[in-house]
Amino acid sequence: VIDGSIKMDEVHVFSHRPSYASRSDAYARTADYSFGLRDIEDVGATCLHELLRRIPGVTVEFGKCYVRGAMTIEGRHPAAIAIDGIFANEDYDLDNIQMADVERVDVFKTGSTVLWGTAGGMGVISITTKKGNYNVTSVPLTNTKSFTTLGYQIPQPFTPNQLTAYWQPVMRGTSFKIALPALLESGYHLIIEGVTSEGRLVYYAR
Repeated sequence: VIDGSIKMDEVHVFSHRPSYASRSDAYARTADYSFGLRDIEDVGATCLHELLRRIPGVTVEFGKCYVRGAMTIEGRHPAAIAIDGIFANEDYDLDNIQMADVERVDVFKTGSTVLWGTAGGMGVISITTKKGNYNVTSVPLTNTKSFTTLGYQIPQPFTPNQLTAYWQPVMRGTSFKIALPALLESGYHLIIEGVTSEGRLVYYAR
């Protein structure tokens, strides 16, 4: 300790870029930034554009992805989109790909696009989809909630023993008759529900 300070020897810090690629995928090993399957699930992005906005140096404008620093004498150009190693058309909409089908997203900036040739000069966004044996139905939905609305429901056939004693989707007039099943020892609890032509809910219990 010198003058209240702690003197340390030289410290070396080493780090390794996480690799989500398989041994057969040579492209992903040179990516500047990658989202693996676990990362995608943790982020909970609902679309690819939302996921790409989280990558440093990548901006999304009017549905196009741009890599910072990628520019020609003609101005800025969007990064190329590759799906399973095949380049997509320039006007391809990334919203056509469901997040449940995406296994990995790799971003190649201008310094690491040599493997992609001249088509990757403005950067490459590589999207790897899941294999055919993946069960899409097992994917939990994000940012969704299920609920049952009050009001009009699809008509269903009823029997006298069911709780619903009367069903009439379209009511006209002020009176109607209800045929109830045999009288129960415990009596009845009457509930009337409906919705008006103006969308107002009707509820009456007795």
